[in-house]
Amino acid sequence: MHHMNRVGRVVGGVGLAGLVLAAGCGGGGGGGTTGGGGDGTTGSDAVVTASGTTITQAAQDDWAEALAAYTAAIPDGWTPAECTNVVHMFDQANSTQGGSFTEAIYMIGLTHEQCGEASEAHNFYQRVLGMNDHFCGARVAMGIEQYRQGHVDQAMSEFTRAVHDDTRCTEGYVNLAIIQRRTPASSADALNNLR
Repeated sequence: MHHMNRVGRVVGGVGLAGLVLAAGCGGGGGGGTTGGGGDGTTGSDAVVTASGTTITQAAQDDWAEALAAYTAAIPDGWTPAECTNVVHMFDQANSTQGGSFTEAIYMIGLTHEQCGEASEAHNFYQRVLGMNDHFCGARVAMGIEQYRQGHVDQAMSEFTRAVHDDTRCTEGYVNLAIIQRRTPASSADALNNLR
């Protein structure tokens, strides 16, 4: 059995309005096989997306550079130049992979979110869900969007679906618990989701 690295859950969570949205979160699908020759991957060290697509070495390199730029921007806040640069870098990683790099598209949305461009972020999250409707980060982001609009039941539905679709969707469990802890009757469920 080949060892596979997965693009996903690379960076810690980022708090948004009391809820958690994780950077680099994959989701759903899982598995896949490693590529062999011709696509720039190296067999046992191949990186695959959450949906199992093997990423070329060139796309991996672009991803690593974009992720480093994203991570560097977080502590100091986002300038317009950093926003543009990081979006461009993740777009390059996606282009290098042929336009089907769901994690890079998600990170474009997350970067827009960090830069205060919620409607742009929404468009990219929708695009990701159109490519992989089990993608944890995008599903959680849609739940957070619902929550911000005061639609708690819809938010809860999105978080529930996220954890149902991907049992490793930590931010889905955490956000579900955050909402549940506000209801005394659901406090036991909140504790279970945090475990």
